Amino acid sequence: MITIKSLKGMNDILPKKSVIWQYIENKIKMILYQHLYLEIRTPIIEQTNLFTISLGQTTDIIKKEMYTFKDKKQKQLTLRPENTTSIIRSILENHMTNQTQKVWYVGPMFRYENPQNGRFRQFHQFGVESFNKHGPEMDSEIIIMTNRIFKALGVQKYLHLEINSLGSKTSRRLYTNILFKYLKKFKNYLDSNLIYKMYKNPLRLLDTKVKNITYIVTHTPNILDYIDQKSIKHFEYLKKILNYTNIKYKINKNLVRGLDYYSRTVFEWKTKALGSQNTICAGGRYDYLLKFFNCKKTPAIGCAIGLERTILLLKTTNKLPTNMKIKSHVCFITISNKKTIIIKSIKLLEFLRNELPNLIIQNTFCDTSFKKNIYKAKKNNINILLIYGENEVQKNKVSIKDLYKKTQNLLALKPLINTLKSIFYYESNYYNNW
Repeated sequence: MITIKSLKGMNDILPKKSVIWQYIENKIKMILYQHLYLEIRTPIIEQTNLFTISLGQTTDIIKKEMYTFKDKKQKQLTLRPENTTSIIRSILENHMTNQTQKVWYVGPMFRYENPQNGRFRQFHQFGVESFNKHGPEMDSEIIIMTNRIFKALGVQKYLHLEINSLGSKTSRRLYTNILFKYLKKFKNYLDSNLIYKMYKNPLRLLDTKVKNITYIVTHTPNILDYIDQKSIKHFEYLKKILNYTNIKYKINKNLVRGLDYYSRTVFEWKTKALGSQNTICAGGRYDYLLKFFNCKKTPAIGCAIGLERTILLLKTTNKLPTNMKIKSHVCFITISNKKTIIIKSIKLLEFLRNELPNLIIQNTFCDTSFKKNIYKAKKNNINILLIYGENEVQKNKVSIKDLYKKTQNLLALKPLINTLKSIFYYESNYYNNW
């Protein structure tokens, strides 16, 4: 007998868990729609060079983590390791670069790395991207919006915001040379991988997780001392907005983000509740990224929230909703094995669902005894039963049983609809299954 299991680092989200995911996603979507962000959906497979062009050859994603393969026509394809570049490809392909765009996305990303707490090889991100808005007002909108999301999820007090500025392309290049000269003094303390990064892109060492070079990284020259005047004004204005809107933050001079396309504002929301996997949301400005694809410089900023880590944070801080499930309002019981009656009950169910589209009806076709059906309804906190059998068919009516009031009535269809509306306040759109 063959046993087939899921791949390492790729997990199922089972029905009892999926409602929690939907709860979190719906909370985030509501806030994004309030800010007039619209959804964009991109393929999970792209041409490999889309990522190699934009992410930078020194990033771990390009060097070690991409799922890359050839299709039947020998084209080099990759499962998306992140979604920003896919969205760039989409707006370029669909000629949307000259318009202001505010979009959000949700979906799986893929990176071949060692699975650990809150990190998987298939992981999910909720992200936002904004194009053609160059001012720090847009930077602050993204940060304030993510703050609102974490507040809505009840975990705001477990998170802290870190911000930094990488300056313009020119000032970044200047600082890179200064950083290289500093790091070169400690070459003997670096392993071969870090030496490679030092020569190719010294900035990549600032966010390294290697513990034995903490002192070296802590005492690097401060990037904020070398950025250009426009970037300084941009950063100061952003801080002023955050101060005025009561968003607390910490300046982290070594915050550079893991990808090479960032400039000016970068930020991360971090927590102390999850150990080393402490970044819940990260993002920044990438005004130069579109130039990699032969497009003019286009102001852009975005961020991504890791859903697995967000759920883990909610669980760790006891903010995860418990006993969440879609609750049935009504249990419809067919108490006959006759095919003619079962067929009529199916048609009746469709009629009820057409008339009461928000009503959730659990139906049973005599798969267990009537007593067991009542027991199941009580167990699931369903008080209203609709009973359909030979007696009801003959009289062209339906029995409605209220387990809470301990009443039972035989009603024609129109009075039945009105009764169900009155029980469930149908007109006031009360339905809330969360």
